[in-house]
Amino acid sequence: MKKWIKNINEKNFLNKNVTAAILAFTLLFSPALPNILLIPLVLLILFGEKDKRFIQSPFFVLFAGAVLVLILTAVVQGTFINQISKFTRHILFLILFIVFYQVTKKRQVENAYLIGAITVLVISSILISIEKINNSEFMLSGGEIVNDILLLERPYFGIALVIATFITLKRAAKNPKYYLLALLFTAFNIYISARLAIVLCIFLFFIYAIKNSPFNFYKSLGIGLGLVFILGFSLSLSDNFMKRMHLDKDYEKLVIRVKAYEPRFIIWPCAHEIIKKNNYWGIASFKESEAQLVNCYASKISKEDKRNYYTSQKFNTHNQFLDYFLMGGWPTATLLLLSFFIPLFMRKTSFELKMILLIFLGFFLVENVIHRQLGRYLFAIFAALYSKPKNE
Repeated sequence: MKKWIKNINEKNFLNKNVTAAILAFTLLFSPALPNILLIPLVLLILFGEKDKRFIQSPFFVLFAGAVLVLILTAVVQGTFINQISKFTRHILFLILFIVFYQVTKKRQVENAYLIGAITVLVISSILISIEKINNSEFMLSGGEIVNDILLLERPYFGIALVIATFITLKRAAKNPKYYLLALLFTAFNIYISARLAIVLCIFLFFIYAIKNSPFNFYKSLGIGLGLVFILGFSLSLSDNFMKRMHLDKDYEKLVIRVKAYEPRFIIWPCAHEIIKKNNYWGIASFKESEAQLVNCYASKISKEDKRNYYTSQKFNTHNQFLDYFLMGGWPTATLLLLSFFIPLFMRKTSFELKMILLIFLGFFLVENVIHRQLGRYLFAIFAALYSKPKNE
């Protein structure tokens, strides 16, 4: 079998790079296809040449350390076996990183991903148009139907387009036509009111306006700030964004409205209270942490309909760092934080990896990324692709 797979790997029509590219293309279409394609990709790598330098990646080592401490904590507390499927998600992230570290043609994967992102964007645009024709009052500022129309949940669609924006902006220095694609992805994020994604897109435009500019630093800085102003002004022209931010031209009540509509103003204080009681080794039980959060929601929320909504939805921490702190205490949370910040301040870390880490640092602050399949795949794939040494 090893010889057979090695022969396949040597063929241009089916090797690890082609399989990885096809997987990247399907990421935004189906939760099943990436998992199916992962099997032959793992086999092609398992029986082919392997790049073991992933173990030298500070990001991988520290992230793996956080996962290991999380699992050991659960084993010691006797909760690992009963919830092995939950812990497997974190192990799968590490496996995905190792697998995609073996990819040698990252541009091929980037191209496939961009084609997939454009395709999903076009399909979503068509579905939105059909919905608007059938329902003239339809708005993208809220409602469960939005996630169905967009094919993906809004935050994950948004971050997927942020990565597409990142890829196009880093290519725009050599081919300015990529700026048009970057603007398209950013404009669609504004249109669907993906809040964090909009902020990250503006951040990327600012960074790459300076990095790609042929002018001196101060002129480049001026260009970057000008782009930020233009993109920021465009937000005020989006009714979807204004309503989703609960601005609606009533700025005096902004804070009250945001606190009333934003779940994290309830979730995070509850998570903080639970962490204070279990701050050393954590709870090490997903079921127990969920139960304690639900109990906190029930005690903190006075309005019955809102209380029933929170307790029925059983909201998680909506913050990956809080999740690790809750589950594995300060050792796990510290290792997770270090997996981001140490590579960010290392000179040998590639600029691309630093950008990916900053993007997902922002996403980790508002979502439990590793618990979601698309989140795991996106982060692992692009962190692995850009973790290679700078000269590769």
